Amino acid sequence: KMGGISFLPPFIDGNAGMYKGHIDAIHNLRSYISKGQHEYVVLCDANTILNIDLKAMFKQHKKNGADITIAYKNGPLPAFESGHTLYGIEADGRINEVLISEEAGKICNYGISIGIFRRDLLLEMAKKATEQGIHSINRAIQLGIHNTSKIYGYKVENFIATIDGIKSYTDANMALLSQDVRRD
Repeated sequence: KMGGISFLPPFIDGNAGMYKGHIDAIHNLRSYISKGQHEYVVLCDANTILNIDLKAMFKQHKKNGADITIAYKNGPLPAFESGHTLYGIEADGRINEVLISEEAGKICNYGISIGIFRRDLLLEMAKKATEQGIHSINRAIQLGIHNTSKIYGYKVENFIATIDGIKSYTDANMALLSQDVRRD
């Protein structure tokens, strides 16, 4: 309410087309992000349906002294039309591994495309990843795990649906008809 919210375009400019990944978007919007007065940036994809308490996530982020906090769900990996990000989580919540998998039904910690980042670290990650030809934020995070970055997970217990095709769109809409899911 105080600082506003900004929705940024999903394309580089009128002629260049869509970004290849989050890193391209962050890199191309770096002047906008740099001008911000806040220490943190929240990134979230628009294709995920859930009810998440970002205040609680941020509180945990601060408590851990984290550079990055990634929201995840533990359970059977949904069937996606493309690979999904899995996380290895230590007992203290620190992420120690980032993998891509397509094994639907596998019990794991899978990402739900919401993260809190220290702004300066996010810009530095985007710069380094761009120099290396990396477009994926998850690949950049993989590289950060082996550096000094403190990367933690935030477990989400509530209903989550990720829309990545017609089947997942239909399944999510059908799930939303359930009273338990609506209550959640």
